[in-house]
Amino acid sequence: MNTYLDVPPLGWFARLGDILMIPLMYLLSGTFREQPQRGHLWNRIRLPLSKLAHLNRWEMVRFGERKDVLKCSRILVHLPFISGWRHYAVLSPEDFNKEWHVGWVLPDRAAVRRIKLRGSVRMLLGPEEVYFFGIDKNGRQIPILLIGEGRIGDRSQYSRVPLL
Repeated sequence: MNTYLDVPPLGWFARLGDILMIPLMYLLSGTFREQPQRGHLWNRIRLPLSKLAHLNRWEMVRFGERKDVLKCSRILVHLPFISGWRHYAVLSPEDFNKEWHVGWVLPDRAAVRRIKLRGSVRMLLGPEEVYFFGIDKNGRQIPILLIGEGRIGDRSQYSRVPLL
């Protein structure tokens, strides 16, 4: 069994798609005062739950079920002014200067973002229990920390942190 997760880099087509989506994502977020959502279907990879057995839950950040968040389609998640998710967690690796990727485990699925990060990231919180984890550039798990929480549009100190 491998003890690392291979996270392929974003290709030029995916990077171009991200750039072209920026104006639309600003509009969908309902605010120009925050970094817009950058998490799209093409910049994540699904992970079979069987590939996650080696991950250490003590190095993850867990959020329990949230009764105050509506279950909605994956498209509506990005529309906070309709009924999408507004709450987010701010996560950071223990070693702030390393390149890393963020992933998540839900009860029935898991994925990791192909976007390279350096520093903190905001991740939306939905209704289901979720575990967030970090992967370094070599595919090994790294410990991550919860450094804050917020809500889209709240003008918090985290509003300029990338939102995936």
